[in-house]
Amino acid sequence: MQMTRLNKYPATGAFPIGRDEAGDSAEMDPKFDTRERLIAAATRLFAAQGYGGASISKIASELHLTKQALLHHFGSKERVYSAAVTKQVAEIKTLLAVASQEAQTPEDQLDAFFLALCGFGLEDPDRLMLVVREVFDQVLPVQVSGLKDLLEQLNALVLATDRWQGGSPSDAMVVVCQLLGAVQCFLSTEVAQGAVFGAEAYETARDVHYGLVPATVSALIR
Repeated sequence: MQMTRLNKYPATGAFPIGRDEAGDSAEMDPKFDTRERLIAAATRLFAAQGYGGASISKIASELHLTKQALLHHFGSKERVYSAAVTKQVAEIKTLLAVASQEAQTPEDQLDAFFLALCGFGLEDPDRLMLVVREVFDQVLPVQVSGLKDLLEQLNALVLATDRWQGGSPSDAMVVVCQLLGAVQCFLSTEVAQGAVFGAEAYETARDVHYGLVPATVSALIR
């Protein structure tokens, strides 16, 4: 089972991880209430299978609950999906807010944000994968998920850099999508890379990926 290392990537130490060192799912942690456990299970399944592939029954069965129990908390599949996406988007927006407070220039803010985002994804790839899926699939209205505000903030930061001043919103969106893809694509290859190269090689590759993020961001915004 996929494992996550506690606080290995310092940019995201403030955020709870999705799985612990033993590989146990956070949704089975008794300290989480049922609603939070359902959101955790939904995040994992929607990230892996998409909105169309993950059913209410599958999500509920992950926690040995009935479909009716899930509907009691959320009412519909769309609502549990909305809760899962909105939760992860809110955490990513917090990363951006922290980066904006701690760094002065737009370039440095983008550096700090995407490095933190990479750590966020490495701690639990499902969280970031779900958000990136939603960026491209647009199951929810962007106002509902919070993605509109997040993407507008990122676009504005890109257009505030020396390199992209005077550019169009389309230019900025291309840069943002390129950077999101660069951070997330590696995370989606864990199973394949582990099968081909072995788990130890993949663990080393995680560190290399994290180390390359600053250079990747710099190449696109400077």
